[in-house]
Amino acid sequence: MYTALSPEELESLGAVSSASPAKEMPDSFRGTDLTLTALKEFDYVLVVTPTNEVPINILLVRESTQDLIRRLLAEKENPRADVIWMTAATGMIRLRAEGLLEPLAGLYQPQGLEKIKDGWRDPALPPHWLGLTAWRAAFCVNQNRLQARGVEPPESWEDLTESQYHGLIAMPNPYSSGTGYMVVSGLMQKDPFGEPMGWATMDRLHENVAWYTASGIEPCQLAADSGNPQIAIGIGANLCSSDNDPGKPAIVYPEEGSGWEMDAVALVRKDKVSNDALAFVAWAISQDAMQGYAQFRPGFSYSGFEPQRTCFGAPGEDGVSPSWFLWASANYERLTEKWLSRYAGEPDLIQLQPVH
Repeated sequence: MYTALSPEELESLGAVSSASPAKEMPDSFRGTDLTLTALKEFDYVLVVTPTNEVPINILLVRESTQDLIRRLLAEKENPRADVIWMTAATGMIRLRAEGLLEPLAGLYQPQGLEKIKDGWRDPALPPHWLGLTAWRAAFCVNQNRLQARGVEPPESWEDLTESQYHGLIAMPNPYSSGTGYMVVSGLMQKDPFGEPMGWATMDRLHENVAWYTASGIEPCQLAADSGNPQIAIGIGANLCSSDNDPGKPAIVYPEEGSGWEMDAVALVRKDKVSNDALAFVAWAISQDAMQGYAQFRPGFSYSGFEPQRTCFGAPGEDGVSPSWFLWASANYERLTEKWLSRYAGEPDLIQLQPVH
Protein backbone atom coordinates (compact mmCIF):
# COMPACT_ATOMS: atom_id res chain seq x y z
CA MET A 1 0.00 0.00 0.00
CA TYR A 2 1.06 3.62 -0.46
CA THR A 3 0.44 6.06 2.37
CA ALA A 4 0.23 9.80 1.79
CA LEU A 5 2.21 11.85 4.30
CA SER A 6 2.97 15.51 4.72
CA PRO A 7 6.56 16.69 4.14
CA GLU A 8 7.01 17.04 7.91
CA GLU A 9 5.78 13.51 8.54
CA LEU A 10 7.98 12.15 5.77
CA GLU A 11 11.02 13.88 7.23
CA SER A 12 10.23 12.49 10.68
CA LEU A 13 10.48 8.99 9.23
CA GLY A 14 13.94 9.65 7.87
CA ALA A 15 13.22 10.38 4.22
CA VAL A 16 14.83 13.66 3.31
CA SER A 17 14.74 16.47 0.80
CA SER A 18 17.81 17.96 -0.83
CA ALA A 19 17.42 20.96 1.45
CA SER A 20 17.69 19.03 4.73
CA PRO A 21 20.39 16.75 6.19
CA ALA A 22 19.99 12.99 6.01
CA LYS A 23 18.53 11.32 9.08
CA GLU A 24 19.00 7.77 10.33
CA MET A 25 16.02 5.64 9.31
CA PRO A 26 14.28 4.16 12.39
CA ASP A 27 14.57 0.37 12.66
CA SER A 28 10.83 0.00 12.11
CA PHE A 29 11.18 1.68 8.69
CA ARG A 30 14.38 0.06 7.42
CA GLY A 31 14.21 -1.69 4.07
CA THR A 32 15.06 -1.31 0.40
CA ASP A 33 16.23 2.15 -0.65
CA LEU A 34 14.43 3.81 -3.54
CA THR A 35 15.70 7.24 -4.57
CA LEU A 36 12.87 9.38 -5.88
CA THR A 37 13.21 12.85 -7.39
CA ALA A 38 10.15 15.06 -7.25
CA LEU A 39 9.07 18.61 -7.87
CA LYS A 40 9.80 20.91 -4.92
CA GLU A 41 6.45 22.64 -5.34
CA PHE A 42 4.41 19.43 -5.14
CA ASP A 43 3.17 18.97 -1.58
CA TYR A 44 1.74 15.45 -1.88
CA VAL A 45 4.65 13.18 -0.89
CA LEU A 46 4.68 9.50 -0.12
CA VAL A 47 6.27 6.61 1.70
CA VAL A 48 5.75 3.17 0.25
CA THR A 49 4.69 0.32 2.50
CA PRO A 50 4.10 -2.97 0.67
CA THR A 51 1.60 -5.07 2.59
CA ASN A 52 3.17 -7.86 4.65
CA GLU A 53 6.64 -7.03 3.37
CA VAL A 54 9.64 -5.04 4.54
CA PRO A 55 8.84 -1.32 4.08
CA ILE A 56 10.62 0.65 1.40
CA ASN A 57 12.67 3.62 2.52
CA ILE A 58 12.29 6.42 -0.02
CA LEU A 59 14.99 9.03 -0.25
CA LEU A 60 13.08 11.98 -1.65
CA VAL A 61 15.06 14.69 -3.47
CA ARG A 62 12.88 17.76 -4.09
CA GLU A 63 13.99 20.71 -6.20
CA SER A 64 12.54 23.26 -8.58
CA THR A 65 12.07 21.81 -12.06
CA GLN A 66 15.04 23.28 -13.89
CA ASP A 67 17.42 22.72 -10.96
CA LEU A 68 16.23 19.12 -10.81
CA ILE A 69 16.81 18.62 -14.55
CA ARG A 70 20.33 20.06 -14.26
CA ARG A 71 21.06 17.74 -11.32
CA LEU A 72 19.93 14.68 -13.29
CA LEU A 73 21.97 15.71 -16.33
CA ALA A 74 25.05 16.20 -14.15
CA GLU A 75 24.61 12.67 -12.74
CA LYS A 76 24.09 11.12 -16.19
CA GLU A 77 27.18 8.87 -16.05
CA ASN A 78 26.40 7.67 -12.54
CA PRO A 79 22.66 8.13 -11.98
CA ARG A 80 21.52 8.15 -8.35
CA ALA A 81 17.79 8.51 -8.83
CA ASP A 82 15.52 5.55 -9.59
CA VAL A 83 12.29 7.38 -10.42
CA ILE A 84 11.50 10.90 -11.62
CA TRP A 85 8.05 11.89 -10.40
CA MET A 86 5.79 14.93 -10.84
CA THR A 87 8.32 16.66 -13.09
CA ALA A 88 7.45 18.80 -16.12
CA ALA A 89 6.97 17.02 -19.42
CA THR A 90 9.16 19.65 -21.11
CA GLY A 91 11.98 18.55 -18.81
CA MET A 92 11.27 14.87 -19.45
CA ILE A 93 11.70 15.47 -23.18
CA ARG A 94 15.15 16.92 -22.56
CA LEU A 95 16.09 13.96 -20.35
CA ARG A 96 14.86 11.47 -22.95
CA ALA A 97 16.96 13.18 -25.63
CA GLU A 98 20.02 12.74 -23.38
CA GLY A 99 19.30 9.02 -22.97
CA LEU A 100 18.49 9.24 -19.24
CA LEU A 101 15.06 7.57 -19.33
CA GLU A 102 14.21 3.88 -19.55
CA PRO A 103 11.66 2.86 -22.22
CA LEU A 104 8.44 1.75 -20.56
CA ALA A 105 8.04 -1.50 -22.45
CA GLY A 106 8.60 -5.23 -22.00
CA LEU A 107 9.79 -5.98 -18.48
CA TYR A 108 9.55 -2.28 -17.67
CA GLN A 109 5.98 -1.67 -18.83
CA PRO A 110 4.06 -0.57 -15.73
CA GLN A 111 0.72 -2.08 -14.90
CA GLY A 112 -2.09 0.27 -15.91
CA LEU A 113 -0.29 1.87 -18.84
CA GLU A 114 -3.36 1.33 -21.03
CA LYS A 115 -5.40 3.66 -18.80
CA ILE A 116 -3.32 6.73 -19.72
CA LYS A 117 -5.23 8.84 -22.24
CA ASP A 118 -3.96 9.61 -25.72
CA GLY A 119 -1.88 12.78 -25.81
CA TRP A 120 -0.85 12.39 -22.16
CA ARG A 121 2.38 10.47 -22.74
CA ASP A 122 5.68 10.57 -24.55
CA PRO A 123 4.79 10.41 -28.27
CA ALA A 124 7.71 8.03 -28.90
CA LEU A 125 7.04 4.28 -29.14
CA PRO A 126 7.57 2.88 -26.63
CA PRO A 127 6.97 5.86 -24.33
CA HIS A 128 9.74 6.95 -21.96
CA TRP A 129 7.54 9.11 -19.70
CA LEU A 130 3.87 9.17 -18.77
CA GLY A 131 1.79 12.25 -18.02
CA LEU A 132 -0.05 12.40 -14.73
CA THR A 133 -1.66 15.81 -14.29
CA ALA A 134 -1.97 19.11 -16.16
CA TRP A 135 -2.46 22.71 -15.08
CA ARG A 136 -2.29 26.27 -16.38
CA ALA A 137 -0.49 29.41 -15.37
CA ALA A 138 -2.69 31.81 -13.43
CA PHE A 139 -2.73 35.09 -11.51
CA CYS A 140 -3.08 34.77 -7.74
CA VAL A 141 -4.68 38.05 -6.68
CA ASN A 142 -4.93 39.32 -3.11
CA GLN A 143 -8.16 41.23 -3.61
CA ASN A 144 -8.26 42.67 -0.10
CA ARG A 145 -4.86 44.34 -0.51
CA LEU A 146 -5.70 45.61 -3.99
CA GLN A 147 -9.04 46.96 -2.82
CA ALA A 148 -7.26 48.87 -0.05
CA ARG A 149 -5.11 50.51 -2.73
CA GLY A 150 -8.14 51.28 -4.87
CA VAL A 151 -6.92 49.05 -7.70
CA GLU A 152 -9.10 46.67 -9.69
CA PRO A 153 -7.89 43.05 -10.12
CA PRO A 154 -6.29 42.25 -13.50
CA GLU A 155 -8.12 40.04 -15.97
CA SER A 156 -5.55 39.73 -18.74
CA TRP A 157 -1.84 39.85 -19.56
CA GLU A 158 -2.50 43.25 -21.11
CA ASP A 159 -3.92 44.45 -17.79
CA LEU A 160 -0.75 43.38 -15.95
CA THR A 161 1.34 45.76 -18.07
CA GLU A 162 -0.62 48.82 -16.89
CA SER A 163 1.19 51.32 -14.66
CA GLN A 164 -1.26 50.88 -11.75
CA TYR A 165 0.32 47.46 -11.09
CA HIS A 166 3.89 48.75 -10.92
CA GLY A 167 5.76 47.04 -8.09
CA LEU A 168 2.82 44.79 -7.16
CA ILE A 169 3.73 41.63 -9.11
CA ALA A 170 5.89 38.56 -8.45
CA MET A 171 6.63 35.75 -10.87
CA PRO A 172 9.01 32.76 -10.95
CA ASN A 173 12.29 32.92 -12.83
CA PRO A 174 12.22 30.58 -15.86
CA TYR A 175 15.87 29.59 -15.43
CA SER A 176 15.17 27.76 -12.16
CA SER A 177 11.42 27.25 -12.21
CA GLY A 178 9.40 25.06 -14.54
CA THR A 179 6.39 27.24 -13.79
CA GLY A 180 8.37 30.33 -14.77
CA TYR A 181 9.43 28.72 -18.01
CA MET A 182 5.85 27.62 -18.69
CA VAL A 183 4.74 31.25 -18.34
CA VAL A 184 7.41 32.58 -20.68
CA SER A 185 7.18 29.82 -23.30
CA GLY A 186 3.39 30.16 -23.23
CA LEU A 187 3.67 33.84 -24.10
CA MET A 188 6.09 33.06 -26.93
CA GLN A 189 4.05 30.39 -28.67
CA LYS A 190 1.61 31.48 -31.35
CA ASP A 191 -1.34 31.01 -28.99
CA PRO A 192 -1.90 33.50 -27.41
CA PHE A 193 0.83 35.82 -28.70
CA GLY A 194 3.79 34.53 -30.71
CA GLU A 195 7.37 35.64 -30.12
CA PRO A 196 7.38 39.28 -31.30
CA MET A 197 4.28 40.20 -29.30
CA GLY A 198 5.27 37.83 -26.49
CA TRP A 199 8.60 39.55 -25.88
CA ALA A 200 6.95 42.97 -26.17
CA THR A 201 4.44 41.93 -23.51
CA MET A 202 7.23 40.52 -21.33
CA ASP A 203 9.19 43.78 -21.66
CA ARG A 204 6.23 45.80 -20.36
CA LEU A 205 5.40 43.22 -17.69
CA HIS A 206 8.98 43.30 -16.41
CA GLU A 207 8.57 47.00 -15.62
CA ASN A 208 5.85 46.08 -13.10
CA VAL A 209 7.52 43.02 -11.53
CA ALA A 210 8.88 43.59 -8.04
CA TRP A 211 10.13 40.04 -7.36
CA TYR A 212 11.42 37.07 -9.31
CA THR A 213 11.49 33.85 -7.31
CA ALA A 214 13.44 30.62 -7.71
CA SER A 215 10.41 28.40 -7.15
CA GLY A 216 7.11 28.31 -9.01
CA ILE A 217 4.94 28.05 -5.93
CA GLU A 218 6.56 30.95 -4.05
CA PRO A 219 4.77 33.85 -5.76
CA CYS A 220 1.26 32.58 -4.98
CA GLN A 221 2.33 31.58 -1.47
CA LEU A 222 3.58 35.12 -0.85
CA ALA A 223 0.33 36.59 -2.14
CA ALA A 224 -1.61 34.22 0.12
CA ASP A 225 0.49 34.50 3.27
CA SER A 226 1.52 38.15 3.44
CA GLY A 227 -0.32 39.85 0.61
CA ASN A 228 2.99 41.19 -0.61
CA PRO A 229 3.08 41.03 -3.57
CA GLN A 230 -0.57 41.68 -4.21
CA ILE A 231 -0.46 39.84 -7.57
CA ALA A 232 1.47 36.66 -8.31
CA ILE A 233 1.96 34.75 -11.53
CA GLY A 234 2.25 31.07 -10.78
CA ILE A 235 0.48 27.84 -9.90
CA GLY A 236 -3.06 28.82 -9.06
CA ALA A 237 -4.14 25.18 -8.67
CA ASN A 238 -1.98 24.80 -5.55
CA LEU A 239 -4.35 27.13 -3.72
CA CYS A 240 -7.47 25.17 -4.65
CA SER A 241 -7.61 23.60 -1.19
CA SER A 242 -8.49 27.10 0.05
CA ASP A 243 -11.55 27.50 -2.18
CA ASN A 244 -14.32 29.58 -0.61
CA ASP A 245 -11.91 31.14 1.88
CA PRO A 246 -12.37 34.91 1.50
CA GLY A 247 -8.95 35.50 3.06
CA LYS A 248 -7.12 33.67 0.29
CA PRO A 249 -6.18 35.05 -3.12
CA ALA A 250 -8.56 34.85 -6.04
CA ILE A 251 -7.35 32.72 -8.94
CA VAL A 252 -7.60 34.50 -12.31
CA TYR A 253 -6.94 32.78 -15.64
CA PRO A 254 -5.99 35.50 -18.16
CA GLU A 255 -8.44 36.24 -20.93
CA GLU A 256 -5.88 35.73 -23.71
CA GLY A 257 -5.00 32.26 -22.43
CA SER A 258 -1.85 31.05 -20.69
CA GLY A 259 0.85 28.44 -20.89
CA TRP A 260 0.22 25.03 -19.41
CA GLU A 261 2.31 22.10 -18.28
CA MET A 262 1.99 18.39 -17.61
CA ASP A 263 3.53 16.63 -14.61
CA ALA A 264 5.00 13.27 -15.55
CA VAL A 265 6.71 10.16 -14.19
CA ALA A 266 9.60 8.12 -15.62
CA LEU A 267 12.15 5.44 -14.78
CA VAL A 268 15.80 6.47 -14.75
CA ARG A 269 17.86 4.33 -17.15
CA LYS A 270 20.26 2.21 -15.11
CA ASP A 271 22.10 -1.10 -15.45
CA LYS A 272 19.37 -2.63 -13.30
CA VAL A 273 15.93 -1.12 -12.72
CA SER A 274 14.49 -2.33 -9.44
CA ASN A 275 11.07 -3.93 -9.05
CA ASP A 276 10.35 -1.29 -6.41
CA ALA A 277 10.92 1.50 -8.95
CA LEU A 278 8.58 -0.14 -11.45
CA ALA A 279 5.97 -0.69 -8.74
CA PHE A 280 6.13 2.98 -7.82
CA VAL A 281 5.57 4.05 -11.44
CA ALA A 282 2.58 1.69 -11.64
CA TRP A 283 1.16 3.29 -8.50
CA ALA A 284 1.88 6.81 -9.77
CA ILE A 285 -0.40 6.26 -12.80
CA SER A 286 -3.14 4.50 -10.81
CA GLN A 287 -6.57 5.84 -9.93
CA ASP A 288 -5.61 5.82 -6.25
CA ALA A 289 -2.73 8.18 -7.00
CA MET A 290 -5.01 10.41 -9.08
CA GLN A 291 -7.24 10.88 -6.03
CA GLY A 292 -4.22 12.32 -4.24
CA TYR A 293 -3.21 14.54 -7.16
CA ALA A 294 -6.74 15.98 -7.22
CA GLN A 295 -5.86 17.91 -4.04
CA PHE A 296 -3.41 20.01 -6.05
CA ARG A 297 -4.03 19.67 -9.77
CA PRO A 298 -7.01 20.22 -12.11
CA GLY A 299 -6.41 17.83 -15.04
CA PHE A 300 -5.63 14.10 -15.04
CA SER A 301 -4.29 11.50 -17.47
CA TYR A 302 -6.23 8.52 -16.13
CA SER A 303 -9.04 7.54 -18.51
CA GLY A 304 -12.48 7.86 -16.94
CA PHE A 305 -11.23 9.40 -13.70
CA GLU A 306 -13.72 11.73 -12.01
CA PRO A 307 -12.16 13.15 -8.83
CA GLN A 308 -14.18 13.94 -5.73
CA ARG A 309 -13.08 17.55 -6.04
CA THR A 310 -11.23 19.28 -8.83
CA CYS A 311 -9.26 22.50 -9.00
CA PHE A 312 -10.09 24.83 -11.86
CA GLY A 313 -7.76 25.69 -14.70
CA ALA A 314 -7.10 22.45 -16.59
CA PRO A 315 -6.54 22.73 -20.33
CA GLY A 316 -9.34 21.25 -22.41
CA GLU A 317 -8.89 17.79 -23.85
CA ASP A 318 -8.25 19.32 -27.27
CA GLY A 319 -5.43 21.38 -25.75
CA VAL A 320 -3.47 18.34 -24.56
CA SER A 321 -0.98 18.02 -27.40
CA PRO A 322 2.67 16.89 -27.21
CA SER A 323 3.53 19.54 -29.81
CA TRP A 324 3.28 22.23 -27.12
CA PHE A 325 5.92 20.46 -25.02
CA LEU A 326 8.14 19.56 -27.98
CA TRP A 327 8.40 23.24 -28.97
CA ALA A 328 8.92 24.39 -25.38
CA SER A 329 11.59 21.76 -24.76
CA ALA A 330 13.44 22.40 -28.03
CA ASN A 331 13.57 26.15 -27.34
CA TYR A 332 14.43 26.02 -23.63
CA GLU A 333 18.08 27.14 -23.86
CA ARG A 334 17.34 29.89 -26.37
CA LEU A 335 14.38 31.36 -24.49
CA THR A 336 15.93 31.23 -21.01
CA GLU A 337 19.21 32.74 -22.23
CA LYS A 338 17.30 35.55 -23.91
CA TRP A 339 15.17 36.07 -20.82
CA LEU A 340 18.23 36.25 -18.56
CA SER A 341 20.01 38.69 -20.85
CA ARG A 342 16.98 41.01 -20.94
CA TYR A 343 15.79 40.88 -17.36
CA ALA A 344 18.11 39.11 -14.91
CA GLY A 345 21.66 39.61 -16.12
CA GLU A 346 23.23 36.46 -14.65
CA PRO A 347 21.83 33.13 -13.41
CA ASP A 348 23.17 33.76 -9.88
CA LEU A 349 20.60 36.54 -9.53
CA ILE A 350 17.90 33.87 -9.35
CA GLN A 351 16.64 34.14 -5.81
CA LEU A 352 13.88 35.87 -3.91
CA GLN A 353 14.88 39.49 -4.27
CA PRO A 354 13.51 42.72 -5.71
CA VAL A 355 14.38 43.63 -9.27
CA HIS A 356 13.83 47.37 -8.83
